[in-house]
Amino acid sequence: MKDSTKKLSKMMGLENSERNVHLYLYARYMPHYIYYMGKGAGLVQKPPAEKIPPEVEELIQLLALKVMREVSTRETSTYHGKVLPLELAEKLVSVEDDVELLDLERVIPYEIARDIVLVNPGTIAVFDCGCRSLQNEPCLPLDVCMAVGDPLASFMLEHEVLNVRKVSRDEAVEILKQEHDRLERFRGESGRWLLRLRRVRRDLPVRCPANGRCGRCR
Repeated sequence: MKDSTKKLSKMMGLENSERNVHLYLYARYMPHYIYYMGKGAGLVQKPPAEKIPPEVEELIQLLALKVMREVSTRETSTYHGKVLPLELAEKLVSVEDDVELLDLERVIPYEIARDIVLVNPGTIAVFDCGCRSLQNEPCLPLDVCMAVGDPLASFMLEHEVLNVRKVSRDEAVEILKQEHDRLERFRGESGRWLLRLRRVRRDLPVRCPANGRCGRCR
C-alpha cells in the first residue's frame, strides 16, 4: 500500500472501511466514477480511456449510482462539491498553515464534508478535469482541477491520476483567474446569443425549438 493511501485511510478513520474504499475508488479512478454518475443523465459522451479490472469497475458503478440516488436532497447527499467565489478560492490555495474546522454539520449538512482538515496546504496538485475528459469536444484546457493539501494532493500525485502535476501557489491562483475569466467570457457570449435570438424572434415570423416555453426570449 502506498504511503499516501495509508494517510488517506487514517484521515477518514480506520474504522470506516466502507467510506475508505469509496474515497479511494473515487480519487484513484475519478473519470470512471464521474462517467457512471453522468451516464444516466446524458452528461458524458464517451467512457474513460483507462481500462480497469471489471470487478473494480462494477464496484465503482454501484457506488456512483448510490450517490446519484442520494444527491437530490441536502439531508441525504454525500456529494462533496462546494461552490466558491474567486476571492475565496484564491485564499484557499494561498493558505500557509494547517487548517482544522470540525463539526460543521450545522453549516454543511453533508456527512463526508462535516469536517474540513487541510494539512500541508502548500501541496497543490492540478489535474485534468474528469468531466471535460469524457466529452468528445471538451472545453480547453483540460488541466483545471485541483487538490489542495495532503493527503489527497499527495495521493493524486503518487497514483498519477489524470495527468496530475504539482504546482506552486502562484500557479494555482493563475489557473483560478484564467478559468474565472473564461467563465465570464462564456457568460458574455451566451448573453449575446440570446440577444440575437430575441432579435430574430421580433423581426421574423419564426419560433425557437422550445417554442418560447423557456421564457428567455419573450
